[in-house]
Amino acid sequence: MPLLAQRLSLLRGIGISLLSVLLLLAAQVQFPLPYPLLLGITLGWLLLQGVFLSLPQGWTMTERGVLLALVMDLLILASLLAFSGGIHNPFFALLILPLLLGVGILSPASQRLLLLLLLLAASLILWLPVPLGSAMPQLPSDVYSLLFYLHGALVTDLPFNPRDSLAKLGLWLNLCLLAILITLVLARLHHTLQQQQLALEDAYRYQQQQTHLLQLGFTAAATAHELATPLSTMSLLASEAKDAYHDGDDTGAEQALAQIQDLVQHCKIHLQQGLKKQQTQKIAMKYDDYLKQQLIYWQNTRPQARAQLHLPAQPSEPIPQVRANLILDQILLILLNNAADASPQPCDLYLTWDTQQIRIEIHSHGLPFSTQTLKRFPAPQISHKTDGRGIGLSLAYHQAVQLGGDLQLDNTRSGSARVSLRLPNLSAQKDHFLLE
Repeated sequence: MPLLAQRLSLLRGIGISLLSVLLLLAAQVQFPLPYPLLLGITLGWLLLQGVFLSLPQGWTMTERGVLLALVMDLLILASLLAFSGGIHNPFFALLILPLLLGVGILSPASQRLLLLLLLLAASLILWLPVPLGSAMPQLPSDVYSLLFYLHGALVTDLPFNPRDSLAKLGLWLNLCLLAILITLVLARLHHTLQQQQLALEDAYRYQQQQTHLLQLGFTAAATAHELATPLSTMSLLASEAKDAYHDGDDTGAEQALAQIQDLVQHCKIHLQQGLKKQQTQKIAMKYDDYLKQQLIYWQNTRPQARAQLHLPAQPSEPIPQVRANLILDQILLILLNNAADASPQPCDLYLTWDTQQIRIEIHSHGLPFSTQTLKRFPAPQISHKTDGRGIGLSLAYHQAVQLGGDLQLDNTRSGSARVSLRLPNLSAQKDHFLLE
């Protein structure tokens, strides 16, 4: 059942239950009320509730169905009030309840129609009251004494009491003004809030689109940065093949051409895998296995480069899991390429973790970061390929921030460059990793 139909059914159920309790209490006190008639109206309301529950969901969710339900509730409430004291009934203000429920659900025309019916019902109850019996309710003497003092200790037996007439007129006017205020002001306020909600949803969708475009920009820039290394290698191999061809070294030329072909195939596979990673997620794996996998992939693109992974000797926490994505892959490849460009010596990877954070440090045993590089980071920097520090580090930093992490540069005590990647440990979230 739709949510709106459920709420209307719940409110009707509560109303019928409260009315039954009130009728039971009134019967115990022996108020001069037409109990068979009130009981019949209550049973009719209960039957109406059953009819609405049996209708198809489409009827209950349309505006016409909601309007019909509220109109019937208004007529039932007006009938109950008319035969239980009219405007003297302390629950006379409940007549406005169907109008309150219609605010924000019905159209302005339907709300005005409901308002018109409410004013008509209130006026009929005021000007055409149903006569009740003259019997006094069987109340305890203490209650009568309290009511006597609340009345100002006055006894009036006049056939016409102007104060009573003014009180009834004031209650009617109060109800009518309140109904009009609800229809005009609250309905307008609800419409304004709806417009603001729609504007917020449009702004959220626009932000999501901009975030997606930004991610695509980072991905394209990182891919171009990664492909720069194999392209440079292909250029060098093409030069070697040319020299070998002129020297008559057919074997060397064929080997160089074979390596160029392998690199071209590698670039093609890399682009295809990048597109797949944008659409699918990998199976969650342990962080050390993931880093080993990335090192193998990286060394296939740079056969001359080497790296060694270091884990804690006695970790206090189990090795966390990671579900790799294209952004994390690109960050690691950028950092490894920069470390390999900085020094021909093998670089070291240190993996540490706790319950909140994952830390990956990459040490390149070459020249340390300059003071200017550390000062300007993470702004993009124009640098030479020989020292291996350029736009890639800036891209890696912004991608790490996109993953909820951070990237920092510093120098070790031995004078080598160090890059520290910090990422949130998502293994603590049970629903984040669903092994396939």
